[in-house]
Amino acid sequence: MTIEVNASPIPEQLWVALRQILPPLVLFAVGRGWIAEDLATMLCAVAAVLVPIVYGQIKTWRRSASLIALANAVPDSVATVK
Repeated sequence: MTIEVNASPIPEQLWVALRQILPPLVLFAVGRGWIAEDLATMLCAVAAVLVPIVYGQIKTWRRSASLIALANAVPDSVATVK
């Protein structure tokens, strides 16, 4: 296993762009009558709760995997995996 380091901020920037673009798109769909206002409100509320939870869990899992790989790569006097 190797430790991966993103030298580019592009992945994070894409997530930020998606979060900023999605609300206007939902409002546009409501304005066009493609979805009801109540449905749009519910979808935004669910997304506002679930997306950070899922994203945080994925980031925590990846960080833990990276730290385990690092601990396995160095001598036991420096770090050990429990």
